[in-house]
Amino acid sequence: MFGLIALVAYRFYLALPGFVKLLLVSLLLGVIVFRGGGFVGCRSRWGFLVFPLGYASVFKVFVFRAYSILSGFLGGSRFLDVGAGVGDSCLYALRLGASRVVAVEPDPVMARLLRFNLLVNGFRGFSVVEACAGGLCAFVDWARGRVWRFRGSAVRWEYLLQQGFDVVKVDCEGCEWTLEGKHISMAPVWLIEVTGSLERFLLRVPSEYKVEVVSRGLDSDSLRPTYIVLVYNRRLRHLESKGFRWGSMWIQGLQRSSLRRALGS
Repeated sequence: MFGLIALVAYRFYLALPGFVKLLLVSLLLGVIVFRGGGFVGCRSRWGFLVFPLGYASVFKVFVFRAYSILSGFLGGSRFLDVGAGVGDSCLYALRLGASRVVAVEPDPVMARLLRFNLLVNGFRGFSVVEACAGGLCAFVDWARGRVWRFRGSAVRWEYLLQQGFDVVKVDCEGCEWTLEGKHISMAPVWLIEVTGSLERFLLRVPSEYKVEVVSRGLDSDSLRPTYIVLVYNRRLRHLESKGFRWGSMWIQGLQRSSLRRALGS
């Protein structure tokens, strides 16, 4: 039911006149600094952000807090953002203490906005890879809510993950299906948006990893089931005996060095 409501709300938002969308941005996000050419610049408590007016992800990240499950993992972490869009999830991670961010975004317009948004907020500890992770992803037409397959540069998961990351977020319109168990085992914590059969995707997850379904809905383009899942190494449970306090589904106050010591013990 929640997925249907979210889908109807998204489709309804796309159909709204521009001035109503602007009103929603100002009410839910913050002060609108400028608008024009289908883009809007908004100053919120998270920082300054420029994005297409139909870019629904900014509401998902900052209003509905879809990635709050990661909040306890991000302090001091190295964060890989696959499907980074305009940098909203990167900004979220950096505000919560990520020490380094690598953003993967194949859309050149989104990638330019991403760089601008992070730089204007004073962040320098990031890099951007303009390519499609795993070679299978899509572009989103945020003005019309349509998706089409990406044809362009691809980057292998092995190349990305060999740099060493503590937390990986994946929202890339298909590239999650190019992940294999060997890739997942290269990072301890993942947040993955899965479109399609969750049961099939779980066959890719190594046995030493645990999966928690954070939310579920319907894909706005294909109407297929969509899930946001937290995938983490089961050995993280050892942190409980080391004095860390768990929230309902995540570790509070987790630092990268402590995480690595626990996984190595």
